[in-house]
Amino acid sequence: MTRKGIRSLALAVTLSLVSLVAVSAHVVPAIAASGLLELKEAVHKLPAETYGPLLVGTFVSGVVGYASIWFLLRFLRTHSTGIFIGYRLIVGSLILAGLASHYISAAI
Repeated sequence: MTRKGIRSLALAVTLSLVSLVAVSAHVVPAIAASGLLELKEAVHKLPAETYGPLLVGTFVSGVVGYASIWFLLRFLRTHSTGIFIGYRLIVGSLILAGLASHYISAAI
């Protein structure tokens, strides 16, 4: 891939990340509301002795999710996306080679 192609790809990835950050103020409340609705439904369907593990798991997954997003945004402010682009090009090439050689199948 040429330098121009890599820069175009980097710009596309960066714009995607910027748009994700721009809409995250609206997406996070929607995800939280969806999670609360699922939790409400789960409470009615699950036995009472599973409420504790359900609440702990929900809390831990929320904290880890927010921490992951915080880390990623902080990382992207101070580092380039070059490593991510290289990783995606290598993995994409391996997948295409696997499909072409019938080592892996596209069928589900």
